[in-house]
Amino acid sequence: MYKMPVYLEGDNLMLIIKYQVILILLLSICSTPCFGQAADEGEISDSPAAHNKHRIDTTLTYVNSHEFDEFAGALGYTYSYSKHVNFSFGIPYLDSDLDGRGGSGIGDASFVFAWSPHVDLDASPWIPKNVGSGIHLLIPTGNADDGRSLDSTIITPFLGFVYPIADSFFVLPSVGYAYSFDPTVTHGDIRILFAELGFLWNSASGFWVGFYPTWIRDYESDDDHINYTVTVGKVFNNRWGLSFDLANMEHFVPGKTPIIDETLDTMIEVNLHFLF
Repeated sequence: MYKMPVYLEGDNLMLIIKYQVILILLLSICSTPCFGQAADEGEISDSPAAHNKHRIDTTLTYVNSHEFDEFAGALGYTYSYSKHVNFSFGIPYLDSDLDGRGGSGIGDASFVFAWSPHVDLDASPWIPKNVGSGIHLLIPTGNADDGRSLDSTIITPFLGFVYPIADSFFVLPSVGYAYSFDPTVTHGDIRILFAELGFLWNSASGFWVGFYPTWIRDYESDDDHINYTVTVGKVFNNRWGLSFDLANMEHFVPGKTPIIDETLDTMIEVNLHFLF
């Protein structure tokens, strides 16, 4: 289990997070005048596959937890409403054992609204669903009695921005807070603060690499965790794409990790993308 360094504990850690939140707020507020004039040039999508407004994702997930191995599937859809707004929807298919009862079928549905005013967005698969600022909503559409649902609505507002370092390289810092309206099946009440610093490189050929480390503060259990995800992908013929995600997950984060188990370890995802 990851142990926080001494200089990242207590008041020092909270001071670092406060400064990051202030920085993101200032950059988000000034994003329109600072980057608005370059919005047509500063695009996070730079390949011939860019400017697609729709994307369908089919995902196969393998999770190696501390207690068991598990597979899950998911079907997702992303709609690029405008140059700066994306909507996403996802529904998983789980063969999971959240609370010892088990059962196969659909899990909890997720909805994401994402807004990034200073870079152009579209439905390209290298653009994270939670890019920029917005809100993630997890709806308990699964059957909690069969172990496929957290049995609570979880709302996760997030605040971030996309900062282009070069034509094909971007930094994506963000912070978010997850709140459950009712106690969940496996986690009790969810009160989670997280901060992510993402790095993304995509080429004109449609190849991309991303790295997303995430610090997590769980206020219910009063502990800290570190997750990270590495993603690699490629778009073929401007329509089809294939990507692979490798993640080390110490803790559940709504919208970031599957709801298979509370004690996650390693997660591997294979994603097939169709753009139109």
